[in-house]
Amino acid sequence: MTKNINKELLSGLRWVAVGRLITQLISWSMTFFVLRLLSPSDYGLVALSGAITVLFGLIAEFGFAAAITQAKVVEKYQLANLFGFALLLNTAFTLLLVGTAPLVSMIYSESRLTSIIQVAACQFIVSALGILPDAHLRREMRFRELTKIDFLSSMFSGILTLAFAYSGLGYWSLVLSPLCGSILRTFLLHFQTQSWVWPAFSLEPVRGLVKFGGLTMIGRIVGHFLGQMDILIAGAFLGREALGVYSVAMQLASMPLSKTMGVINQVTHPAISRMNHNGTLSGDDLLLGGKLVAYLLFPVAWGLAAVAPFVVTILMGEKWHDAIFPLQLVCLALPFRAICTLLTTAVSAVGRADIDLQNTLTGLYILPICFFVGVQYGVTGLSLAWVIGIPIMTFFIVRRARKILGFAFKDLIQTLVGPFLTTLVMYVTVSLFTFAVRSNYSSLFYFLSATLVGATVYLIAFLLIDKKCFTQFKRLVTQKSFSNS
Repeated sequence: MTKNINKELLSGLRWVAVGRLITQLISWSMTFFVLRLLSPSDYGLVALSGAITVLFGLIAEFGFAAAITQAKVVEKYQLANLFGFALLLNTAFTLLLVGTAPLVSMIYSESRLTSIIQVAACQFIVSALGILPDAHLRREMRFRELTKIDFLSSMFSGILTLAFAYSGLGYWSLVLSPLCGSILRTFLLHFQTQSWVWPAFSLEPVRGLVKFGGLTMIGRIVGHFLGQMDILIAGAFLGREALGVYSVAMQLASMPLSKTMGVINQVTHPAISRMNHNGTLSGDDLLLGGKLVAYLLFPVAWGLAAVAPFVVTILMGEKWHDAIFPLQLVCLALPFRAICTLLTTAVSAVGRADIDLQNTLTGLYILPICFFVGVQYGVTGLSLAWVIGIPIMTFFIVRRARKILGFAFKDLIQTLVGPFLTTLVMYVTVSLFTFAVRSNYSSLFYFLSATLVGATVYLIAFLLIDKKCFTQFKRLVTQKSFSNS
């Protein structure tokens, strides 16, 4: 890793991490208030519409941002043609989704889905208008500006969600606020870059970028199916109440991972791309970075599993009690999912969208089988399917990615032993504490005590099991650079 890239990477991580942390603390507080105002059926209804609209959104985005970020050189005329292609594609899919919304409603026997999907589809065109300025800021690693934009738009969306829910709009609170937040974000992106590019409509100058973007888009579509396949299957086999419980459990379990990985991916993708172009990318650097990330993500996921009874009871209320065990099960699988996400980002950053697609297709063979079997046993069985399916999928992803990224299978295992053992010690300790005070799950004191015990035990275990990496992690946080020495 070169000195300049290292400095930009760490600076970007700090800016994005601090911004996301502040944003999420406020956003999660608002979310828990909203959970008390809305019902499980509201979340189940929006979860069904989201499974459809997010899929169309992935197609419409077409991997343009990733193509621009990983390319060595992108000329202005190429950006103009990419912009034109994005506008046409997003407009076409908006009209398609508006027209087919009644059919989706008919399939799920839910008439309210029609208007929900049609309103949510408007976000596609708004997002298309923000693709170029967003990619420009990421390519230039201007994460300070991006962090401010994301903070403002997220806060605006969260405040609207709370206000709409309090006003009695019900499930519309979860539909209208993201659309308004997207509109504000697009406006702020253009205001920050102030470099409008008029669209052009020739495919030839951007054929290579479109090919990469197309492969990325296909991979994301398959990945979305993997991420939403459980909701689609649950919608067919479970009732709306059970679907709402499961979707909220998944949302809570995935929230820490998705937000943390969003920070890491946002910064590491352009950094790895630049290192790849400069010839400074090495497997050792990737493993060291992955190890530090594992020491951050593993305790977050398993820590949430250990204190899940407190989280659900205190922050959401007794009506969500059935979400506790599914939440715990899904959290156990999150570290493996984080490994898949890290490898996906790295493979894409070096320009191998084809390998990323192959790995994602492998998951398409594995997870649906687990879901179909699991849903026969209700919400618990569906949650357990993640615990079984994700580790199997991880094996195949690692087997392909290691050849591209330059590390051996045994090296990855050795890298993850420390984070796994450290987190296991913390998880067992906190779980025993939680079980011992099982009659006091509504007590904020015991919740904070469990959190403090977990953090203390984790830091002590981290220092004793892997003192060298503990020092590197401390240096990463407190200094401007670190080395693999």
